[in-house]
Formats: sequence, structure tokens, C-alpha cells
Amino acid sequence: MNNVFDIKRFWKYLVYDLRQTVANFGIGLLVVGALPVVIYLATGVFSLVFNHGQWNADPATTQICAAIAAVIVLIMVFPSKVYGSITDRKAGASWALIPASVPEKFVSMLLVSLVIVPGVVVLMLFCFNALMGWIVPGYEDLFTQFLRYDGTADGVPVQVNTFWLAFVSLASSILVFLLGAVTFKKSKVGKTILCLMGLSILFSFCISLLAHSGWKPDIAWFETATPETISSRINLGLNLVNTVVFLLLGGCLYARLRTIKY
Repeated sequence: MNNVFDIKRFWKYLVYDLRQTVANFGIGLLVVGALPVVIYLATGVFSLVFNHGQWNADPATTQICAAIAAVIVLIMVFPSKVYGSITDRKAGASWALIPASVPEKFVSMLLVSLVIVPGVVVLMLFCFNALMGWIVPGYEDLFTQFLRYDGTADGVPVQVNTFWLAFVSLASSILVFLLGAVTFKKSKVGKTILCLMGLSILFSFCISLLAHSGWKPDIAWFETATPETISSRINLGLNLVNTVVFLLLGGCLYARLRTIKY
């Protein structure tokens, strides 16, 4: 039997992982998905109370607030709520004794945290938003418009897959707080934010040293490069950065999971 990665054993553990996710975060997941309805109704009720009985709920504001709240919950709350108990001695021991290898648990954690749960939340947001558009007159669907931007910048045609950029940013952020959730025993979110602040200060300090050393990036090619070339190089740079970030965070997360023995 393969002690590293067995597909049948992995599937069983993934099903178990999903059940635990539903048990620990199912209600929260439902609330996050229904935020367009919740925020719209709450805004309308408050306007009735404080605006002399007039219903004043702005659909655009509702959707923006719902998206921001959903992102915050997914990034900061979900990882510690579902996987934060791993740092507890009793829960961690139970997790370590589950008949599945560390690679299987690692891949399952990534699938649940970065693909399945965000996918379910996005699907629920779209569904509830579509429901609101069907019921409320004049409720425009901003979520669908966000999928792709087609326009111009300084007269140059620009096409941006905003959905993919948003997914990459969301997945990276979730991975950061997921690492914090399985590393710190207490104050997981707060300590993770402090670490991010420290890294930000260190990065700014390094950039400052480079600037004072006289180093300057070679950007002369911008003057003669075509818009397609500039776009291609920027996309390549972003992809390289995202790949490095994912590899670093994923490697740290995997290394942390291997140390959980109890």
C-alpha cells in the first residue's frame, strides 16, 4: 500500500475534511453566501427607522459591502475556524492519528481552503445576487460585470481577467492565514497580521536600501515596447511572483503539518 499518497485513502479523507468543514463553518458559509440579501434588507430596515419611513437601500453599495465582508470572512475567519484546532494538543493528536498521510491531508486542506469553499461562496453570492436582481427592480448585477474588464487605458485597448486576478489574490491571502492558523496556538489572526506587518516593514527597508545604493530598474524598454509586449511582460512577472509566493507558503504549510506529531 502506498504510504505517501493513495487516491482511495485521499478521497475518504477529503470527504471527512468536507464534513468537518460543514460542521465547523456550515452556518457561517450560508450566512456569507446570503450577504447580498442580508445587507440589502438590513440597510433598508435601518433606512425605514432613521429616514422617516423611506426605503433607501442602494444595490451597488449592498453588493460591494457583501463582497468585502465575504472576502474578510474567508481570509481571516475561515482558516482558524476550520483548521485552528490542529494546534490544540487533544485535537491535534486526533488529527495526526487519522489514517491518512501528510501529503493527503495537505492536498485536501488546499482543495477545501483554496478551491471548494471559495467556489461555494462565489456561487452562493452569484445565486443570491441573481435572486435579488429578479425580485428587486433596478438591482444591477455588479458581480457578473466584475468577471472581466474590457476597456481602454490612455487610448490602448485593455482586457483584464479580473476574476482570475481576484482568485489568485484571495487564494494567496487565505494561504497566509491558513499557515498562521496551524502555527500559532492563540490569537491566530492577530499574530498573523503582526507577522505581515513585520514582513512589510522589512520589505520596505530592503527597497529603501536598494534605492539609496543607486540601483535602478531598467525601464528604458517601455519607451519602444508595444502595448502587447508590456502586457505580456507584466503578466509574466505577476505569474512568477504568484508562483514563488504559492511555493513558499505551501512549503511552509507542508513543513508545519509534518511537525504535528503529539
